[in-house]
Amino acid sequence: MKIIYFGSSVPDAVRQTPNQLRKLIGSEAVRRRESYIFRSLQNFNIESSKLVFVSTAYGEKSGPFKNQIILDGNTKIVCLGYWGSKYFRHLTSYVSAFWWIMKNYSANDVAITYNFPPAYAFPILMMRSFGKRKLVIHFEDFFNPSDIRYYLYGLFEYLGIKMSSAFLASSEGMKTYLSRFRPEANIIVNGGYFPETNMSSEPRLERDGPLKILYSGSLDAERGVERLLGYFKSQSDQNFNLFFSGEGPLSSSIMLAAEKDDRVKYLGLLDQVDYAQAIESTDICINSQYSSISVNFPSKITSYLAFGKIVLSTKIESLVNSAYSDHLIFYNDQDPTNFWDQLYFIKTNIHKLRSQSEARRSAVRDILVGQEKDFGRLIKQIVASESNL
Repeated sequence: MKIIYFGSSVPDAVRQTPNQLRKLIGSEAVRRRESYIFRSLQNFNIESSKLVFVSTAYGEKSGPFKNQIILDGNTKIVCLGYWGSKYFRHLTSYVSAFWWIMKNYSANDVAITYNFPPAYAFPILMMRSFGKRKLVIHFEDFFNPSDIRYYLYGLFEYLGIKMSSAFLASSEGMKTYLSRFRPEANIIVNGGYFPETNMSSEPRLERDGPLKILYSGSLDAERGVERLLGYFKSQSDQNFNLFFSGEGPLSSSIMLAAEKDDRVKYLGLLDQVDYAQAIESTDICINSQYSSISVNFPSKITSYLAFGKIVLSTKIESLVNSAYSDHLIFYNDQDPTNFWDQLYFIKTNIHKLRSQSEARRSAVRDILVGQEKDFGRLIKQIVASESNL
């Protein structure tokens, strides 16, 4: 029996080899979340099962690349091959995924997917129709109808919801949404991740100067980046600096803003160590994602809290109704005045809020440990049910 985790990134322990060959690309947020889930699967040490991580492993370099197999202890990492670059790279990786799944997704195996992209969805659903194969979909988010990918992914997501054995939902809102379609399904909430870099146990030294606000993640409109920048620039208060980390369609806009306003700083795309240092050195971490995006859970929130940071966020339903809500400060993303009111509240109460750092660390640790235990019980239950067939 195999437990096969299907994703798009490559675990850090073996990342160097395919990175040298392909120059890997992809979302850092996705990589962190996939790595966290995969580490959990490794920690479960489920007897009589082999663990495999299959990844599309897209890179900047054009193919052709063959399937690349890397061994990490008892774990097999499979970087699927592809030809060409850009859109052709994606299309040809579908062929690689199809043939790998046809050959290796055997009876009694358990497939776990990060979301349900077409590259994996079509062959998995096809093989599932023959029975004796389990499917668990780890739904992190759904595409917005304004995104063209919504119309490609939507059909497969619907079919996946109908045919999956169980689900990992990134938020309570996601769980509620899935239960409308599959009220009998086993659905557990599992959102966020522990930071990959060790956090300092030393209290942060008090310092003078402007308070540092950090946004990290994709620099695109859906994450509320334009609105955040506009709200910040609406006042010229010198008591705050706004830092951006990440890449995306709005990178050039952020760089231009940084040239014109010395309160705005662009850090670019950071590696793990620099990213951790950026969080450590900041005062306020911010999530600016549109509050209208109700079920998607911004996983970076848990990383911020694990560092003990003060977190300012829009009123996303998945956060307001989460176990983390008591440790967050919310602002109305439709009102720049409220945004500044919350910044002034933080500045006025900064000493008290900093003193609550350890409480935030402890809370997120307890929540994530509880979620991981639920995940372990779910996977062991599925594996046991297959063994008894």
